[in-house]
Amino acid sequence: MAHPKDTTNLMDVLLQCMGAADPMLQMLEWLCDQLMEAEVSE
Repeated sequence: MAHPKDTTNLMDVLLQCMGAADPMLQMLEWLCDQLMEAEVSE
């Protein structure tokens, strides 16, 4: 089964995270959200 192509621009995500008070925490939260979404969609 083909998976839809994810066109998330990682540079945009990185820049958004760098603007947060705690960039590493923001990046980790984003990654966890992506993993949970991938798990649910399977």
